[in-house]
Amino acid sequence: MLKRLKDLSSTVLAMAALGCMGTSAVQAQEVKKQWFAFASGNQPRATEKLVQKDIETRFAAHQAYGPFSWEMRGTTTLTDKIIYDYAIKPAKLIKTDWTYRFDSQAHGSEEALFEALRLTVPKEPACPAPQVSMTQAWTGIPGGGAGAGADGSNVGEQGVATVSYHFFNAGSATASR
Repeated sequence: MLKRLKDLSSTVLAMAALGCMGTSAVQAQEVKKQWFAFASGNQPRATEKLVQKDIETRFAAHQAYGPFSWEMRGTTTLTDKIIYDYAIKPAKLIKTDWTYRFDSQAHGSEEALFEALRLTVPKEPACPAPQVSMTQAWTGIPGGGAGAGADGSNVGEQGVATVSYHFFNAGSATASR
């Protein structure tokens, strides 16, 4: 039994010696992670979340409808770093009804606008009612709404309407405005 313990202890010592020799040849160093962003003034941050907070703070004034959602659009791997490309996720497009303006007043529909135009001309009881028609269709306002929507649609348009009305005089006449 004594011989057996001696053999066992020799084996353990040999294994320990081999283990020590094996570990001395291998070394590892933990990777130090740092995050940089233009929004942080290129100052190093310890976590990705801190850089995201810097970016969100920078764009806070533009978040009128709630905080932006972010998405990773891609990565670029270099020899000494990985670059993550983050972008604001496109928000769901919110379309609202048009508001029609005439004479500093807002109207909720084209028909309400036409009615306001009809009221600007005299109405003779003996004559036909004033008529409004579009003589130039609605088109985007260059530099003021043409194609400015998030989906490329117009956010401002202009058109030309004609109001035809009749008035009674010694003779019969028609005028347009």
